[in-house]
Amino acid sequence: MTAIVASQQIRAHIIIFYADGVVFMKCIAVLETGNYVYKLESALERKGLKFDIVSTPCNVAKGGCGLCLKFPEEYLPVVRNVAVECHTPVKAFYRVVPGFTKNRYQRI
Repeated sequence: MTAIVASQQIRAHIIIFYADGVVFMKCIAVLETGNYVYKLESALERKGLKFDIVSTPCNVAKGGCGLCLKFPEEYLPVVRNVAVECHTPVKAFYRVVPGFTKNRYQRI
């Protein structure tokens, strides 16, 4: 794989990664509690991966935890495997779909 180059779309406020001509969208992982989010982020960091903890979008939260993990879609299998390894149940994964004025979230 060639080096990953990041570009930011101004209107969508989302980073899209380009590698070997493939576009990688951002994803979010929604977990049951904030402690699970921090536990998963810590486990990923021990493996050398640093991702952001962000507020869960209102239309995704549905009264649950207010935090989620944001990461490039290419790392989805890694995040799933690490979540299973460290016993942190993930409620759902969503792909962030950039919109003109706000983002949409597509369940994966």
